[in-house]
Amino acid sequence: MSFMLGASLSHARIPDFESRFYFPLKETKDLSFEINSSLIGEILQLENKKGEYSVKAYKYKDLTDISLSYSNEEMLGIHKTLQALYLLKAQIVWGIDLSSWLVTHKFVQEQDGWFVYHDPTGILKSREIKIKFIQNKLMILENRNYGLAKTTYYFSSEKWAKQKLVLKEVERETTEGDERTKTESKIIYKKINKVGFLPVEVRTEVTQTLDTKKSKTIKRNFTEVHKFGKYAINTGKAKKWFVEHN
Repeated sequence: MSFMLGASLSHARIPDFESRFYFPLKETKDLSFEINSSLIGEILQLENKKGEYSVKAYKYKDLTDISLSYSNEEMLGIHKTLQALYLLKAQIVWGIDLSSWLVTHKFVQEQDGWFVYHDPTGILKSREIKIKFIQNKLMILENRNYGLAKTTYYFSSEKWAKQKLVLKEVERETTEGDERTKTESKIIYKKINKVGFLPVEVRTEVTQTLDTKKSKTIKRNFTEVHKFGKYAINTGKAKKWFVEHN
């Protein structure tokens, strides 16, 4: 199966996979929603701390951000790490955007269905990125400066998606030195008023593995649950938030 290459603002060329995907809020200019997550609570519990917290996602035009509020100020030490994690989850709502992600990389070749991109500067996080879409799976391989990452998005056809492909599962494997992390996320949708079917829950099984210098392997398994709700679509809330915080 062949795909047309779309033009972009740089020397990258992007295959037109995204036009087949169901992301009903992708073109929404002003979007905000709450994320009710077990993640921060579990971190507080592990460190024997208590506190209230809230997580909100904002998107205005091409701007995206995560707002984190804590009553326990000690959580500020991992603020950026948590923001990055929640941005990955929020991407499930506002849609995969290959164009903005690959715009900094140079298209090199198409081989056996793989589109290959290289870092032309030598300073980006990923030296090489390879993407492929086949049998309703979008696969992304990253050769990073400090390891490897493989992400697979699984899509399925649903009647309510008007012949678009719906993202149902995401698998991600990362390797950095002796540490390996694998996540398997399943996405649950629900009809929201007149908007249509939107993600309302993501349940993620996480496996972390560490190979020690003494030839021992330490393994940890846990489950994360993220619930999305209180969607605000084109109400001006996201624009107001970015104006107040930039």
